[in-house]
Amino acid sequence: MGYMIRWALLCILMVGLFLAPTTPGLADDRQAAPLISTDELTRLADAGEFDRLLTSLRTTPEDATVDSLIKDIERFQTSRAEQANKQRKAYNDAYQKMVRQADAGQLEEAVFTALLARDLAGDLKPVFLKDEKVTEILKRTEAAAKESEAKGDWVEALSLYRSLDELFDDYATYHKQLKLAANHLRVLRAYAPDELERLLRERSERLKKNREAEEAAQKALDAKNATPEEIKDKQNKQNTDSNKDDEIRPLDKEPWEKKLASVELPMLKQTIGNAGKKHVSSRGYAQLLKGSAQAMITLVDTKAIAVTFPAMKDEVKVAQFRQRFSDVITEIDNATGYSYLDALGLIDRMVGINSETLNLPEEVIVYEMTEGAMDTLDEFSFVIWPYRRESFARTLQGKFYGVGIQIASKFDHKTKRDRLIVISPLADTPAYRAGILPNDIIAEVNGEATTDWSIDQAVRTITGEEGTIVTLGIQRGEEPALRQFKLVRAEIPIESIRGWQHKQDGSWDYYIDRDQKIGYVRLSEFIPQSAGDLDAAVKQMEKDAGINALILDLRFNPGGLLSSAVEIVNRFVPEGTIVSTVGPADTRSSVFEARPERAWKRRIPVVVLINGGSASASEIVSGALQDYHRALIVGTRSFGKGSVQDVFKIDNDKAYLRLTTQYYKLPQGRIIHRKPEDRTWGVEPDLKVEITADEVAKAIEFRQKVDVLPGNAPPPAAGAAADANKEPAPKAADILEKGVDPQLSAGLLVLKTRLVARHIALAQNAAK
Repeated sequence: MGYMIRWALLCILMVGLFLAPTTPGLADDRQAAPLISTDELTRLADAGEFDRLLTSLRTTPEDATVDSLIKDIERFQTSRAEQANKQRKAYNDAYQKMVRQADAGQLEEAVFTALLARDLAGDLKPVFLKDEKVTEILKRTEAAAKESEAKGDWVEALSLYRSLDELFDDYATYHKQLKLAANHLRVLRAYAPDELERLLRERSERLKKNREAEEAAQKALDAKNATPEEIKDKQNKQNTDSNKDDEIRPLDKEPWEKKLASVELPMLKQTIGNAGKKHVSSRGYAQLLKGSAQAMITLVDTKAIAVTFPAMKDEVKVAQFRQRFSDVITEIDNATGYSYLDALGLIDRMVGINSETLNLPEEVIVYEMTEGAMDTLDEFSFVIWPYRRESFARTLQGKFYGVGIQIASKFDHKTKRDRLIVISPLADTPAYRAGILPNDIIAEVNGEATTDWSIDQAVRTITGEEGTIVTLGIQRGEEPALRQFKLVRAEIPIESIRGWQHKQDGSWDYYIDRDQKIGYVRLSEFIPQSAGDLDAAVKQMEKDAGINALILDLRFNPGGLLSSAVEIVNRFVPEGTIVSTVGPADTRSSVFEARPERAWKRRIPVVVLINGGSASASEIVSGALQDYHRALIVGTRSFGKGSVQDVFKIDNDKAYLRLTTQYYKLPQGRIIHRKPEDRTWGVEPDLKVEITADEVAKAIEFRQKVDVLPGNAPPPAAGAAADANKEPAPKAADILEKGVDPQLSAGLLVLKTRLVARHIALAQNAAK
């Protein structure tokens, strides 16, 4: 079946889901209206059957509250129908582009475009993945990835395998190949950064040539089919993307000797000892030892690092090294098991193999063997080496000291460089009080130019000890000279709770619908004060106009403290198990119960928004509320990170081991953690509202603009000319009016329907 036929089927589905009559006259449909089942109204809204909901609502007597809901649903349906049409066209364009790229031999680009087409295919994703053109591209891409492996081009291999892995959206199909390529790339980055930079540059040049060829082909097609406006939009986007791709960021080339300073053999032994006994999925020491041996083979198979370790130029010794570690792997596979003493003995033997052959620096062997052992576990288990120990220890303090700005890296077309830009100052912080504004460019920090600085480097440099001074050189607009701001670092309050829109004083207004008294709260992370901040938000609404319903937005919330998640669930659930933890062999270790005195007295309707960025504590909250039928979950499936990590000191506190020791279990027994072999994981929403990657990006960008604080700059001088080119700041209401966030709009419709259903029930009872 061709893609046009599939899209015809998809559009039929979308019409059934999103289109509904938009008859302006409501009174004609409401004459002699019968009593309506308000339970049915709620059921239809909860299921997302908004077309049938509209039909039912139009049979009710005229009522301003009902009419308002009808208009909201019609607006939502119209917006989704328009998006469906755009999605259909975007799918057709992506499919054609994918085929064109594949025919031109641009496989990496073809797979990337296939990812876009897959996401645009909606419910027909399985059909798309079986398409003959897609199948052909996958086979050719897999062959190209294997060829890149053989050539030692691990940059290309990793990119191809990652694209294939993302296309299937599972961990199993290309998991082994992806991990191997990533490990080779890590070795290159550590010991041969110049070689890695060369591979990156070659890839960039290759992609640039392919892009230029694709743009020429696209231009020819546009000349035939596209409107002038569409051509202009595509050219602007292509220019921006081209400029970004032409730049190769400098690599961190800090010497490996500095990074591996103080790495010693006891760290490897204690890591394997702890992991073998305490990891939640521990199968003993064998898998860890095998990972260490495999890491040695990966090391010598990364031939480019011979520039750093000349001993690897001796092919005879390399072959001996490789063969002896291959023999170790065979020995481990044939063994019945290892005690800890056995494991220690084998570690010493493996270290001895190096001494007897290549004699690479012992800290390199210890580091690589440890990384190899940890690589057999989950992605959340790792060693914090002495080099990173201090910065990690600061994160455990739970406090943050800096100047109070949100920053981002933005491409500057004038300089052809990425620049550090202020997204927004935070209220009542040193930066806000000093007058730093949104869109200010941080050109210098302490007199050092920030050209090509990464966000991580900027954060490390700008933050620091409380009471110390940092000087920011700010470029504002077209001003020729930098403004110098000398700021005293202070403790910055972490804002985990955000509302619908800012008030004039910078505080939050939590009403998304003041007339219906519906609140909106975003949790960005779970920190100690999150539950208290949620209480304060609700109390503020109760004091203001009251609260009838609440939207709890957990999208892109990566998690945080378990205790905070438990407290928040307890606000809605007065009794019962909130979450429990299980260790190895499903042994139950901890149970967290609700306490009646911590629950809110009123039971209000709740919608929780989640997506693929909702992880850990977010999944505990949404999953527990779902299990108790205390909230309707709206959005897309959550991330699937339902595990507990403990931190262990190793080698007399010289380093740390972060180890997954338990899984979370929800009230009804679900384990939400995603493992490589799993096909189900995370929290599935009750009402699934799929949105495209483009919709997500636009919604995030729009929300960021709405959230911007104007800063504390002095007012313009009298008679100063206004900036005619400056766009007016978007308003929070535009998110709903313009259909920017369909998941939020759907959640709001669910709550409005419940309140309207209650309103209708009261009216019907009064009429009896």
